[in-house]
Amino acid sequence: FGKEYTEKEVKSIFEKATQKAPSLYQDYYLEKEFWECPTCGSFLCENGEEYRRGEYCEDCGQRIDWRGEE
Repeated sequence: FGKEYTEKEVKSIFEKATQKAPSLYQDYYLEKEFWECPTCGSFLCENGEEYRRGEYCEDCGQRIDWRGEE
C-alpha cells in the first residue's frame, strides 16, 4: 500500500522538516551578501530581500528559520 522508508530516509525527512537558520555568504567580488541553505548551500536570496525569503529551500526542501535574521 504505502512506501516503505529506510531509517536513513526517515532521518533525512525529519532533519529537513526541522527549521535551520540560513548561512550568510559574503561575495567580495560582487560586493553583495547572499543567504544560503544550511543543508545544500543553494542560493536563497540576497541580504536585504526579505520579500523573497521562502519557508523552504527550493532545491532540497530544507525548512528555513528566518527568525534570527531580521
